[in-house]
Amino acid sequence: MCLLHFVVPALVSLGTPPVDHVVIVSVDGLRADALEAHALEQLPAFSRLFQGPHTLNARCDPDSSVTLPNHVGMVTGRSMRGPGGHAYELNTLPLAPAAGGLVRPSPTRYIASCFDVAHDAGLSTAAIASKLKFTLFVQTWGEDYGAPDTDVRGGDNGTNKIGTFAFAHEMPQVTAGVIDALDDAPRGLIFVHYALPDSVGHTTGWTTEPDQPWMASVKVIDTELGRLLSAIDADPALNDRTAVILTTDHGGGVPFRTHTDPDALVNYRIPFVVWIDGAELSSDLYTANSGARTDPGVDRTPSHEQGAAPIRNTDAGNAALQLLGLDPIPGSTYGGESLPLAVTSPAPAAPRAGS
Repeated sequence: MCLLHFVVPALVSLGTPPVDHVVIVSVDGLRADALEAHALEQLPAFSRLFQGPHTLNARCDPDSSVTLPNHVGMVTGRSMRGPGGHAYELNTLPLAPAAGGLVRPSPTRYIASCFDVAHDAGLSTAAIASKLKFTLFVQTWGEDYGAPDTDVRGGDNGTNKIGTFAFAHEMPQVTAGVIDALDDAPRGLIFVHYALPDSVGHTTGWTTEPDQPWMASVKVIDTELGRLLSAIDADPALNDRTAVILTTDHGGGVPFRTHTDPDALVNYRIPFVVWIDGAELSSDLYTANSGARTDPGVDRTPSHEQGAAPIRNTDAGNAALQLLGLDPIPGSTYGGESLPLAVTSPAPAAPRAGS
């Protein structure tokens, strides 16, 4: 695993938020129907995460069902197109920054991320990915092109918004990187990307029968999530103070062995799960957000919603910041002030000894 370590800034007192750590987990190419109730019986870690508020009827980006535009949306709280969109449409290894390999709608318009908010508030930040194209993240929000720190509460923590960036090809290495990042700091935000279901889908197809290779890849991810949850359980500094937000960039299967048709239900219908250790909060996210978000049924929904919108993977970044007791991403839409998403959280835990 390739790790790039940077200095973690000093922490600043932010009161008592619901949790100290949030891990945003993206399982690349995870079709929602792979997690229906009958399938969860064979997926114990996914089943445990579903004890938290969740839906299997969230949506990916309204105009894209491919990897990078959707992941950029997750961490910026913006759709790809439309007013205020992040405008990043490429899905390949990023170009050099000087040649346009940054999340920038224009050379002078900076797009903030959840990493910006957490870092500038003094929390540790990390991104651990299993596709090299995620170097886009560290190019955009790294030391050379990240914005100045404007959060006066934590002093000047600099421009490097991602304290640790790691690439790991094997899924166990990804999990090990997450566990290491959780151990490294008392409070933090971690983004993690598991590529295996997408890779297998492109090779054999997104066949959801239990004995097929694609469902076997989902079971591999279940094993890795189980390792992560076990590590949280075993660490007194993490249990009852850690949240996991699980979603995906897209489903898959249309066209066969790919997912490029944004009008196909199996491509745009995705899961969105919020799990908080130690809390029994099982509920439907649409019910919890009645009036603010609308369950779209089987519809793709228009590119730029009028009125209530569906829950999207684009909500992940601001949901994480909400759980950490931080403000929304500046300029964001999904999960921000203009389109909030209520994330159920437990009563704040009592302060730990020495805190």
